[in-house]
Amino acid sequence: MDNFHIVSARLAKLCGHPMMFVLAAVCTGSWAAAGRFLGFSDSWLLIANTSTTVVTFVLVFLIQNARRRHSDTMHLKLNELLRAMEEARTDFADLEDRNEEEVERLRVRYTQLAAQTKERLAGR
Repeated sequence: MDNFHIVSARLAKLCGHPMMFVLAAVCTGSWAAAGRFLGFSDSWLLIANTSTTVVTFVLVFLIQNARRRHSDTMHLKLNELLRAMEEARTDFADLEDRNEEEVERLRVRYTQLAAQTKERLAGR
């Protein structure tokens, strides 16, 4: 794994830890308390605006990277399960690359199949 993926995986794990929420709450409380002593000045407000903007900007990319990696690995695992099962339809392995209309048609078809199965099982 390259350095970017190592660092981003560690940061994503760290940022998702409950203590990061506590740290963010403490920082916010400290900033709010400091406002009283700094007279709620423009500089005081600028510090919060700038820091939250920078942190948010970086975290958006970090979260997107983690989500993409998770999604890619989940697709690969599901594709392997489809491949390993004799009765599975392996033509579903590329559903994420199909257009919305085709995916919606398949969703409707499988919703109908599920309803038919429920009816059949209820009739037993």
